Amino acid sequence: MPLKGKRISKKDVCLAIVKDTTLVYQDVHLMLGSLLRLSAEYLARGERIDWRGFGTFSVITRRAGLGRKGRKGPSIWMPAYKRVKFTTCKPLKDRINNRHRLTSPASQPDTPGEAAHTPCTKPASQSLPQ
Repeated sequence: MPLKGKRISKKDVCLAIVKDTTLVYQDVHLMLGSLLRLSAEYLARGERIDWRGFGTFSVITRRAGLGRKGRKGPSIWMPAYKRVKFTTCKPLKDRINNRHRLTSPASQPDTPGEAAHTPCTKPASQSLPQ
C-alpha cells in the first residue's frame, strides 16, 4: 500500500503488475506504454475512453472569456481551449471514500480473477447524447 501523498510512477505500476502476474517486466512496460500512447491518441481525436469499473476520460472545450491574472491583477482575454476530464465511476468513488460494501469472508471469491465485475455505466435512459 503506498504512503499517503506518494506519487506512483509508471515503473511502480509495472513492478506491481509483474508481482501479481507471470509476465516479465519488459512485456508489461511495453503494454502499459502502448495503453498510454493509444489513450492519448484517442483523446487527441476527441474520443471518449470508458474503463468499466474505473471511470471515463473525455475531452471538454472550455469557452473563451475574460480571466484575471492573479487575484487583483488586470483582466485578460483567455481563448477557448480543450482539456481532458476524468469522471470516476460509482464503485471507485465509493472505494476511495471507504464506503465499499463489507461482506463476510464466505461470500468473497477465492482468487482475484473471480471478483465480481461492477460496471460503471448508466442505464440507456440516463446516458448523455453522443
